Amino acid sequence: MGDLPGYLRMYCHRAILVVLASVVLVPALSAAELCRNAENAAIKLTVAERSGLIGDRVTVFDDPAGAWDYDRIVRAYENGEFRPHCSLDFAPPAPGGAVWIRFEAERQSTGPEDWVVTFGESQIDEAQLYQLQRDGLFSLKRTGRAVPPSSRDLVSRWPAVGLSIEDTGPTTVYLRLSGVTAPFVSMQLVEAKRFAAREGRDLLMLAAVLGFMVAMLAYNLVIYIRSRLHQCLYYFLYLGCIIVHVVIYDGLAYRFGGSVLSGPLADNLAQAFAIAGAVNLFLFGRSLLRLPETAPRTNRVILWACGALAAALALELAGALPLWIGTMVISLLGGAVLCGSAISFALKGHRPAIYFSLSFLALLIGVFLDFAAFYFPLAVGTDPSVWTMFVGVQQNWSFHIGICAEAVLISFAITYFIRDMQNETAAIRAESDAARQTYQENLAALAERVGIRDRITEKTAAMMSPRSSDEAFLEKASALVQSHIADTALDVAWLARELAVSERSLRRRFGEITGGSPVEFVRRARLEQGHRYLENGTYQTVAEVARAVGISSPGYFARHYREMFGRSPGEVLRKG
Repeated sequence: MGDLPGYLRMYCHRAILVVLASVVLVPALSAAELCRNAENAAIKLTVAERSGLIGDRVTVFDDPAGAWDYDRIVRAYENGEFRPHCSLDFAPPAPGGAVWIRFEAERQSTGPEDWVVTFGESQIDEAQLYQLQRDGLFSLKRTGRAVPPSSRDLVSRWPAVGLSIEDTGPTTVYLRLSGVTAPFVSMQLVEAKRFAAREGRDLLMLAAVLGFMVAMLAYNLVIYIRSRLHQCLYYFLYLGCIIVHVVIYDGLAYRFGGSVLSGPLADNLAQAFAIAGAVNLFLFGRSLLRLPETAPRTNRVILWACGALAAALALELAGALPLWIGTMVISLLGGAVLCGSAISFALKGHRPAIYFSLSFLALLIGVFLDFAAFYFPLAVGTDPSVWTMFVGVQQNWSFHIGICAEAVLISFAITYFIRDMQNETAAIRAESDAARQTYQENLAALAERVGIRDRITEKTAAMMSPRSSDEAFLEKASALVQSHIADTALDVAWLARELAVSERSLRRRFGEITGGSPVEFVRRARLEQGHRYLENGTYQTVAEVARAVGISSPGYFARHYREMFGRSPGEVLRKG
């Protein structure tokens, strides 16, 4: 690193320290299990400690059948059946079961009365909070996706329930969790005001992200309507899928969509739209880089990834398998291959590939950081919440920032792609105009060499009165021409070979007999045969008639037909 600037060396050193800390310190914290109070003393709620994870300061009881009620659970605690929990996070209960959590909260005189129990970003069917009152009775508060919105204790993006502590003495709290669809549950006590502020801040951030993405969605729709390029359609569909995924994945469906959109259906829809978005993004990149023509092997890999994601999407919607991790791996690998191909084109100076490479790198980094923040702690055997606290981030916005940066950079890629398409179209049009002009000039020169229709008529009349030997020669030549009338290879050289004479002798003989050339003779035979086709209605178009008489250019056929018969072949065809 001696050659690097000072600021780069600083960032490199910091990155190395973070990696070492994640590999060494975090597992060490996990090994110690962060069990601060095995005796489960009351949690002190003060102004200084406005929020914190409390998983290591509670006791738990597993209810595999989910059949225990509050009274029975109280007796179980009195009988010593609860066990201390020395980890910050909880493993989810088995399907159909529940887990009971007990803790005591003590508010000090300087502490606030209103608190909130949160469960991270876990989807929970139902969370029941039982708070023991001074009169021996309990108050019940409920939340969760199986609970109607009107019956939920708090309105929030994720399940949360309020806890009000009026007295300064210890308050006993029982929590029942059921139907958890997450690898872990991180329970946190947060001051109510702090929770409301955090919820409002997160909603504002999400509104900004979604507003930006909707604007980009509308922009790409306009671009597609104006250009009709399927690349723009692919990216439009991708953005639409990601918007729906973000709405569900970030809890907006839970907060605003009711119990239907916040239930298991929402989980499947979030994953389904994420997979569909990845497929459309791969198809977009494939088309933008023109991989079928430029990189067939990479194209096959991308198509395989799209097929695998489509199969996973079908299985996910059918509820057959939870394939979230598998689809994430396929998406990352396919994205890496596509990004590598884009980088190779970018190094060659391809402008759309440059911006696509940058956009895809931004998206991959965002997805990877989001993925790593969730699954890396599990891989090294520590609690994800510990990793969250270690990096100092409560809400992971890496994915949101990545897709916003990607959308901006993709807009530049599409702009340059459209510009390149316009330049290619202009070049093709210029070449076509030049070819058309050259063709017309050749036709004009040919008409001058051949002569006008009257001269052709005179030469034809001369052909009708030859000597006997000349008549036999013309009959043989005419038979050869008629038998090969549709053959574009029929020319002077071919006719000379079939008549067993040299080209020079053939031209001299035709000049003596008809006063014209073999070329004129063959052309007249073709035009006459085409005239018969037109009158009989044998073919439907002038182009078909031209090809049937061995003339590849319909314009050439029409020009000379008009000179010979005084009207266009189209008029004869329509009349017939």
